[in-house]
Amino acid sequence: MIKKCGRGIGRRLLATSLALSMVLSLSACSGIVSAGPGEAEVANFGDYGSDLALELAANYPYRSAGSDIEAGARDFLAAEFKSLGFKTTTQKFTYSAAEGQSVPSANLFIRIEGDGVERTDESGTVKKERRQIIVGAHYDVKVTAAQGEEARQAIAAAQSARETATDSQDGQQESAAAVIETPTLADFDGIHANASGIGVLFTLARQLKGQKLAHDIVLVAFGSGTADYAGAKAFVQGLGAADLARTDAMYNIDGIYAGDEVYVHAGQNSVLAGDRKNYELRRKLYEATDVFFENKLFTNNQYNLLTNQSSIRVPLGDTGETAIYREWSLHRSDHTPFDEAGIPVVFFESYDYNHKSVDEMKESKNPTLAATDGQIRDTAFDSTAFLSYLLTNTVAASPGSSGTEKETVDRLTQRINNTAFVILEAIKRSSAVTTAATTTEE
Repeated sequence: MIKKCGRGIGRRLLATSLALSMVLSLSACSGIVSAGPGEAEVANFGDYGSDLALELAANYPYRSAGSDIEAGARDFLAAEFKSLGFKTTTQKFTYSAAEGQSVPSANLFIRIEGDGVERTDESGTVKKERRQIIVGAHYDVKVTAAQGEEARQAIAAAQSARETATDSQDGQQESAAAVIETPTLADFDGIHANASGIGVLFTLARQLKGQKLAHDIVLVAFGSGTADYAGAKAFVQGLGAADLARTDAMYNIDGIYAGDEVYVHAGQNSVLAGDRKNYELRRKLYEATDVFFENKLFTNNQYNLLTNQSSIRVPLGDTGETAIYREWSLHRSDHTPFDEAGIPVVFFESYDYNHKSVDEMKESKNPTLAATDGQIRDTAFDSTAFLSYLLTNTVAASPGSSGTEKETVDRLTQRINNTAFVILEAIKRSSAVTTAATTTEE
């Protein structure tokens, strides 16, 4: 059993040889490469977020929408908010499952009150208004406990058959320790989608504690996000017209760990026909990318943040027109109800948009994931043990060194901390608010 630095969360292992590989590869835990001479370290938030994500995945792997395990995960997160000193509100709701039955779930959220946003009215008078920014991530998964148990039974039956066959071969049985097996749903724990997003959310909570920003900040752990984002729908419905009107942005984090690159998108509500876009609905996206570039996060931390720069044209809803598929995503997630309500959204995910058609786009080009055509979420590949082995990066030593040494970067910690940093700094830039919507040519 290996333990990660910080809280020391145990991880399930695929094989004895995999355990040894992981012990060696996870010796570095900061996820941050030291800055060069004269450069300040940024996003140096430690292991808190990644440890929390690992604990959520390890203890509540099959936290499917509406299940008892989802409820247990919710209690765990509520206790974590409390340990940080926040008062948590539980928003209970029900949604209709495919079979027609009503399923209970709940959102958890905290509110951090701000000082008020200064706005200038038409007469030139400056006033402070209570405005808010919402940040969210769902904590449930799509894989159920029944699916995990079915996989375990299948493994046990296959193992029994192998042992029976090899017992008759004069002890020629191959050692299981010599093989790294492809994971099954018995290994699933949802570390990628979406324990990693929850790790970002709670890193933000920890960093925001004691800070007073202009905006009220609402941090939401959505229940039943995999059930057609039922929790986000319930949250938007519960806001009411006044709260919707004072919401300046919604940031959503969904599965930032295992895809090839981290992408950030504006909402579909910013898309106009042809080559046009609504700038005001994309301004929050540009604030996030400005944070990335100005803090040299790729140079300093080996964290890359991309926007979809495709030139593909896709249908624009049912209008009969097309739009350029750039700086936004067709993927629907917990941001979608906010997007449909006209709120500017900023959506973080990991994926690979560098293809010539939408059909070719996938989470990862890694050939190891060929069995699912590069899909990780909702598959057996979304496993802490498997992904830790597959994705731990070895990179050149930090700037200023001889370059002959190597330093291990823990991708989970790296992506959680840097994504949280981008959101935090982008929120701080949001004090200047305008209500004028403008359309610009791309």
